[in-house]
Amino acid sequence: MQDFTEILIALGVGFILLSLFWIYKYGWKRGLISSLVRLAWVIPLLLALKPRLDKTTVTSSLSLRTLHFLEDDSQSMSTTLREEIQRKLDTFCKRFACRIQHTKLSDLNDEVAKGYTPLSQGVQAWMPLTHGEPWILFSDGGDSQPSAQWAPQLKNSGKQADKTLGLILSANSGEQDNLWIEMTSGPDFGFDQKMVEMEATVHRRSSHLNEELTVQV
Repeated sequence: MQDFTEILIALGVGFILLSLFWIYKYGWKRGLISSLVRLAWVIPLLLALKPRLDKTTVTSSLSLRTLHFLEDDSQSMSTTLREEIQRKLDTFCKRFACRIQHTKLSDLNDEVAKGYTPLSQGVQAWMPLTHGEPWILFSDGGDSQPSAQWAPQLKNSGKQADKTLGLILSANSGEQDNLWIEMTSGPDFGFDQKMVEMEATVHRRSSHLNEELTVQV
């Protein structure tokens, strides 16, 4: 539309210059009549070249695939890290044309607001909502009930035939202490009420390594 306006201005300036030339050459009366006659047959041509904009509502045929996202928003999760993951997912879906169905753990269980992390219960309540569609779970793995058994129906929830549907993103918080024990030597089996000697290495990853730590095995 802007290009057409520029062309129209250029033609108008040219027509004015030609009109002045005709008036100068043939006199004002004959020159003016000649200009008006030429203008009369030029105007229909200009109107034919002018683009017409018609607004029509067209139903979109693009179907965005849903990507289910469960965010562990308990107190142990870093807010900065959660926001970063959310931005990356938004960028991903803009590139690959998907729609994020965002669910927070606090939306599934009120215990999160009290400082607990009912991760296993939340995942069990959330998984049926994915309806066999791709999903992402973002959590640091902490659970306020670590000894609770996960529901058997959650097994193979991330697979469908030979396709992988689920992805678990682990959040590693530098403020949380992580401990694990690695067996270095010892017998393969022992007997009841018999002492067994073994050696183990306690590994520790923490932001407070200079503090004394007591581990009960």
